[in-house]
Amino acid sequence: MKSKFFDIVNDFNLATYYLLPLLKLNKLSFGAPQNFVNCYVSSKGDCLLIKLRVMMPFLYRNEDFIADYIDEDKLTCIVLRIPEKYTEDVAWFMTGKYSKFSVDARELIRSYSGLIYRQQHPETGRSTTDARLMAIEESEEQRSLLRNKLEDELGCSLPLDAELMSKPSDNNYIQLTEVDYLPTA
Repeated sequence: MKSKFFDIVNDFNLATYYLLPLLKLNKLSFGAPQNFVNCYVSSKGDCLLIKLRVMMPFLYRNEDFIADYIDEDKLTCIVLRIPEKYTEDVAWFMTGKYSKFSVDARELIRSYSGLIYRQQHPETGRSTTDARLMAIEESEEQRSLLRNKLEDELGCSLPLDAELMSKPSDNNYIQLTEVDYLPTA
């Protein structure tokens, strides 16, 4: 079953929308929209790897910058450290327990993900929020709207305590070796 809803929700790795904002960055932080390729979390959960078509020099000044290198596809790979204060949030991400994110992480995700959050439609006045943000909401009202949409799309009932986004797939992760952490010349 092909669904436009699921195609939109799965356009980039969830690390792009849930972890990159913890560094106050999003996919539009890297110049032209087509420059950003994707974002991955290290299998240890301590770093993000951002793939870009062209390096953005401001990243060298980022306090979380560790290294950069060119991969086999000729893409620039930037390794950024995830601040330790988000260790628990990263663990919740890795287990797919998005509703357990800290208040601080939720606020950064809403502010920096680049996803629509409570945007008012000018004609109807109705508020719109991206499903990926609804999935991290504490508000049962927001979660129930998403749960209903998912139940319609999937044709089944979901438990009230169900997480409303899938656990991150393997393509959200990258195995970083020590070579990736070596400082650039």
